[in-house]
Amino acid sequence: MTDERDETESGHGAARDLRMLMYSHKALRDGYLSLIPYVGFVFGPKAFESYIRSRLESGMRDNPVRWHALAGGVLGVIGFLASGGWIALTFFK
Repeated sequence: MTDERDETESGHGAARDLRMLMYSHKALRDGYLSLIPYVGFVFGPKAFESYIRSRLESGMRDNPVRWHALAGGVLGVIGFLASGGWIALTFFK
């Protein structure tokens, strides 16, 4: 008989699933925030990091919000690059 603590320590259970969902939603939120000019330098890497953490937490299990994590990671990269473009346009006219 295993208790709930042993299940979460081994990486299975509700706690790991909640972390996976949290990282997926955080990736999408930070991805959208990275599209704001100049703010993308802060939120772009955070969105991509949350996407990576979501993928690591899911492992081989199904992630019902995996598209949120993927969209957040892609938006984070786009926002980061767009912020670099805004800075280049601002300083190198």
